[in-house]
Amino acid sequence: MRISPIVYVAADAFDHDPNQLVTKLRQGHEAYTWECVSRLERLEDRTVLTFPTRRTPDAKIYRSLDGHIDNPDDIEVFLGAHDVAGNVDGTILWTKDFSQIVTNRQVILAETSLDNVIFLGAISPSPAA
Repeated sequence: MRISPIVYVAADAFDHDPNQLVTKLRQGHEAYTWECVSRLERLEDRTVLTFPTRRTPDAKIYRSLDGHIDNPDDIEVFLGAHDVAGNVDGTILWTKDFSQIVTNRQVILAETSLDNVIFLGAISPSPAA
């Protein structure tokens, strides 16, 4: 098992006292849970995160992309990006989805106001300093 080495290291840190280890694990679990709840509450706060109403009609673009892109959520991302591109010159959408998005790049560019769609995998990481 992959967790065994972690348990042994943790046990060593608490002099093999299972009570101390369990107490520490419970404290970590509680802290993690509160962090998740706090982040969710922040995301649900509409003064922090809002979703604007789109200003452009979507139905024609949706139908055009629906024949090429299987995931409706991806299409929604393009509709939002199209709306932004209508107000911001030079809008580029970066994606990690090669199979659905990059392969349909020409269709996406023809149907939306985006200036470009670029695959994140085409970017080389900077060499470590």
